[in-house]
Amino acid sequence: MKYKDWIAEWLAVYVKPTAKERTYEKYERICRKYLLPKLGRYEIEELTASILQRHIADMVAAFSPNTVNGIITVLKSSLKKAVSHGAAERAALDLSRPRASEKQIECFTQEEQRTIEQYIFKWNKEKLGGILLCLYTGLRIGE
Repeated sequence: MKYKDWIAEWLAVYVKPTAKERTYEKYERICRKYLLPKLGRYEIEELTASILQRHIADMVAAFSPNTVNGIITVLKSSLKKAVSHGAAERAALDLSRPRASEKQIECFTQEEQRTIEQYIFKWNKEKLGGILLCLYTGLRIGE
């Protein structure tokens, strides 16, 4: 059985009936966008840890660690079910996750902060008060 056929069955039979709709949509999107283009042509029993780890290494170079970890989660989940059905080798589950790299955080200089404060006090608009709150408390805009 081709991996692309297994993914279709796995999504329809094991994920869709048991997962939330958003989870199913996320898994389906990950399969369609990241797994099937490179791995779909393989027979499921041909998927070795070496082949899968090379695919993961390619993704690490192209995507964020968080995205890669989400892809690995879906990949391992689909293969775990295939192993339990005897369609794949257990060794295929022996995958290494990429190390997360820390992003360098850039902060405002004191001069930049004073410039922002002066602008806010000059225009004295209520909406700008949230920016001051963020500057003094360390909150991010989204919070």
